Amino acid sequence: MSKKNKWDLPTRILHWSIALSVIGLLATSLLAEAAEDIYGKQAEVSVFYIHLYLGFFAMTAVSLRMVWGFFGNESINWGGLLSGVAAYPAALKAEIAYMISGQEIEGRSKAAHNPLATGVYLGAFLLFILTSATGLI
Repeated sequence: MSKKNKWDLPTRILHWSIALSVIGLLATSLLAEAAEDIYGKQAEVSVFYIHLYLGFFAMTAVSLRMVWGFFGNESINWGGLLSGVAAYPAALKAEIAYMISGQEIEGRSKAAHNPLATGVYLGAFLLFILTSATGLI
């Protein structure tokens, strides 16, 4: 019996690329200040360049993931993600009721992205776009 993965290989690679680059960006932003205090301005500049290149990498990975949303399988494409938006309030209520009770609730989404995940996912894309824009400025 063949098991079909909801998350295809390009999605997994892009997901972990984004996750690791965000961790690296957070670490280098914190390290830059410490490097300046300990080693001086030149160390801060060196860490800043690492942060800059990680930011470009993250922007590329997020952009590729957004493009992949047009070509990926039904679990990760934009159509699948946005198809439940009309029924979002009822599905969100069912999802929260399921999380509280642990019992199957009628109207609960069986899609790869439940209503809570859809909101977080779209919010993360918006956050990535805003932080990329402010980083470039």
